[in-house]
Amino acid sequence: YCICEQEGQLKPISVKVEDPTGAGDAFVAGFVHQLCQSNLQELNQPTKVKEIVRYACAVASLTTTKLGAMVGQPTAEDVEKFLAVHQ
Repeated sequence: YCICEQEGQLKPISVKVEDPTGAGDAFVAGFVHQLCQSNLQELNQPTKVKEIVRYACAVASLTTTKLGAMVGQPTAEDVEKFLAVHQ
């Protein structure tokens, strides 16, 4: 990822994929959700940027675990639980 002046890479979160439909859209939704929860000054903090991207990756990963783009959309609670397990 490359956001503002923060760059890095994350290891993918391994899941059993049922259907990849909507994963990219889900990533963007998770990313925007996290941006809305943050202030722009936080984008200068490497750990905050990494958290935002990790959250977006988790949303995308969870979306692929169910058949169909809409059915697979996780709630914020689902994502938090998933991230807690996949540290």
